[in-house]
Amino acid sequence: MRLEQLNCLIEISRLRSISRAAETLHISQPALSAAMKSLETELGKPLFKRTNRGISLTAEGERIRHEAEAVLEVIGGWYASGPAPEPEGEIHLACTPIISCYLTPNIIVPFQKLHPRITIFVHGAQHYDIIDRLKTSSANIALTTLSPRSKLIERACALGWEAVHLFTDERRLFL
Repeated sequence: MRLEQLNCLIEISRLRSISRAAETLHISQPALSAAMKSLETELGKPLFKRTNRGISLTAEGERIRHEAEAVLEVIGGWYASGPAPEPEGEIHLACTPIISCYLTPNIIVPFQKLHPRITIFVHGAQHYDIIDRLKTSSANIALTTLSPRSKLIERACALGWEAVHLFTDERRLFL
């Protein structure tokens, strides 16, 4: 089922004519008839009855029209509310000076172009200071090249932080 079919059903009900509804919807009458036949087949019940005064909805067609109007109104509200707000805020990143030299041009600058309302502060620090920044909440994220078995990494985990192993080589980068 497509939303366009529901729109068509509502328009046919309003105008009581397939040809006038097709004109209003800017589609051909055969295309509209085919769309409604497809909807009836999909739902497994007749939605229309033809009379000498045009076309009208069956009792089931009326129920579906009423529910379709409610569905389309809700969906219209989603679009009317606009796009999701752009994320905003601050990220404080603690890392060693060597990592910060790589991050700024390769990751942070492109990220800030995509998300201009997020400010990233890079705090260069030695390994032991990085963990202290996490402990005092002066950093939201920490990057280091320490081994996963390092006492400092174990200390960060004991404070409730999660160590994520990003790369597997001799020098390990942890988040």
